[in-house]
Amino acid sequence: MEMTINVADDANIELDDVDITIYGDTIAFSVEGEITDVPSDVLNEFAGNELTPVEITFERNS
Repeated sequence: MEMTINVADDANIELDDVDITIYGDTIAFSVEGEITDVPSDVLNEFAGNELTPVEITFERNS
């Protein structure tokens, strides 16, 4: 099963700690935070399952 939570539309994301470092041909990162106000139907689908993030997007700050 695959499901996407689009935080721009349905939920709120709060990142407590973000660290991104670029060296050579490597981007190293760590992210700690939480997603709140997730719709109940999404939570019900994921309840009792181990979750793994499958997509991370980086944008350049202007």
